[in-house]
Amino acid sequence: MDSYPSSHSGFVDEGMNTTEETGRWYLHNGRLNEGIHALESIAEPDSNALLWLGILHMKQGSDGKAEDYLRSALLTARENSDSSVVPVCFCMLSRVNTDRGNYSTALDLVEKAKEASAQEEDRRSEALAFHALAYCLRISRDFDGSIEAYKSAIQIYLDEGDSQRMNDEIRNLATAMFLNGEMDEVAKLLGELQGKLSRGEPYFEAYSHVDEAILSFIEGRFEESQSEIKKAHSAIEACEQTLDPDEEMVVEYLSNRIPR
Repeated sequence: MDSYPSSHSGFVDEGMNTTEETGRWYLHNGRLNEGIHALESIAEPDSNALLWLGILHMKQGSDGKAEDYLRSALLTARENSDSSVVPVCFCMLSRVNTDRGNYSTALDLVEKAKEASAQEEDRRSEALAFHALAYCLRISRDFDGSIEAYKSAIQIYLDEGDSQRMNDEIRNLATAMFLNGEMDEVAKLLGELQGKLSRGEPYFEAYSHVDEAILSFIEGRFEESQSEIKKAHSAIEACEQTLDPDEEMVVEYLSNRIPR
């Protein structure tokens, strides 16, 4: 489950103050098609609108469209001195390249994101860069490296007092540790997070089924685990997106180990 930016510039409509709020609302409420239409209807989209168009297309598995929008967002951000958007664009482009298996390129983009974050002295963007690093390492099956990168992001959010994003990242840490076979610690982390992640939004409810599948598996409740996997797929499809590849790794791990 991805972490996403929290920049605050650019207006879309009277109902929502910023492009970031608009993009995030459509993502979390599972209305991506409507969100894409709303953002594409802007006559002169700013870098934030282009960024979120890239994110929404990425979540639907349209990596070509996502890359085009993200590159346009990066170019527009540089032209308009929207420097806070630059590291986020690098992070999202890293994700696109990771999904394509271009790990070296993805890691180079993470370094560019870190450099841009340092120039802005933006700790949350730095945390997002560590998240992108963790994602790339996880997909390339370097679970130990992924775990350490998640821990670095968590420490930043802790330092910044951002408990919401810290908990989201702890949840990602738990799923990476699950793939690494650290079952006792996973059960502890997910148990401590129960009730802290659910926000009544379809996006988070969908991914909560993956967490329940993990806990059920660890506790030997295999039929329930299989049921939660099916619920996760259905819920994500209802949210007009595809299951994130890092979450798909968890589902595949479970499916291969649940007794038939």
